[in-house]
Amino acid sequence: MSICYSTGSCPNGLILESPFTDVREAAANHPLARFWKFWPAFDSLFLGAFDQFDNYNSTKHIQHVMCKILILHSQDDLIVPFKLGEKLAKHAATNRPKEAAEVKFFAFRADRGFGHTRLYQAEEIPTILQRFIEVTKEHDTQSKS
Repeated sequence: MSICYSTGSCPNGLILESPFTDVREAAANHPLARFWKFWPAFDSLFLGAFDQFDNYNSTKHIQHVMCKILILHSQDDLIVPFKLGEKLAKHAATNRPKEAAEVKFFAFRADRGFGHTRLYQAEEIPTILQRFIEVTKEHDTQSKS
């Protein structure tokens, strides 16, 4: 995402699958972290180490992305919790400039069992992606005319 505003070159659309808000929050919400959260130094020693990874701060970078954004996330994702993808989508929808293109968020029910790595198995994925690509092409054509 940072390339979209650091170079001024942004694609017509951006697709994010199971995204997180930032690497620190992703680590804090990882299932293995629950065993360590009560350790007094967890925040400063463990999570503090992630503060140097500014390139992985999706919340910061997404507010500069002007193109259409499609976010896909499964509710049973145990690696990057669903709430982080949902939070990023809400942040993008409310914190980007008014002239920025829309944000679409697709949630996949937990009972479908897609987890973090199997969204490609959703039968509706080809239709969702095809429609998103068509809409971004239409938007690009309209903006050039």
